[in-house]
Amino acid sequence: MLNHLRCLSSHHSDPSAGAGGAPSSLMTSGAAATLLGVTPRTVQRWCNEGRLQAVLTEGGHHRIEESVLRTFLLRRLPPRRRPPRAAHAKKQRRAWRVLVVEDDLAQSAALARMLRLVAGDQVVVHVEGDGFGAGLAVASNPPDLMLLDLEVPTIDGVDLLRRLRFAPGLERMLVVIYSGHVTAERRRELHVLGVQEVWDKPLSPAEVRGRIAGLLRALESTHAFAREG
Repeated sequence: MLNHLRCLSSHHSDPSAGAGGAPSSLMTSGAAATLLGVTPRTVQRWCNEGRLQAVLTEGGHHRIEESVLRTFLLRRLPPRRRPPRAAHAKKQRRAWRVLVVEDDLAQSAALARMLRLVAGDQVVVHVEGDGFGAGLAVASNPPDLMLLDLEVPTIDGVDLLRRLRFAPGLERMLVVIYSGHVTAERRRELHVLGVQEVWDKPLSPAEVRGRIAGLLRALESTHAFAREG
């Protein structure tokens, strides 16, 4: 999916983990910098200043807990505007269901990880690697949001959208396409097929974070009334 996110898979694992038993949730300063859209030097400075909580390895390297990084990341995002709620509305809505359709395992894992870092328990992420599996997933448990790569096997993204266009129960499903070299003519076709946004590859982690935050706001606006899962 996103070229800038590929490093998440390779940088996330702590090279000091293993024999020493270090927790798998510890991230290197380089991986944290990628997610935050800053340089590793900036992350190290924040750790030294105490602005970002970290542990120090015997070799003098900073390691940051994933939960700590998520809290720090959410503080840096603009506040989300919530639609007004009726005084009697007390029901808690369920988590948003998000379907990621991508045949590149590293890219789909990176995008799913970014979704969880930004949204936390607000989202439940499901990943499918081909169009046929995505169609079955939509039919069995319609998502609130589908992030779809156009170039997936068995059924490509455009054909999948054509098949889903008139399916019942999908009126409020948001669809985002992420792909490279999407022509103006193809964009018009995607709009007719119900696509809300087209993301052009590659995007930086900072851009992805901002767009995910915007999608969460769009979901809240689309589903105006609180619902239970």
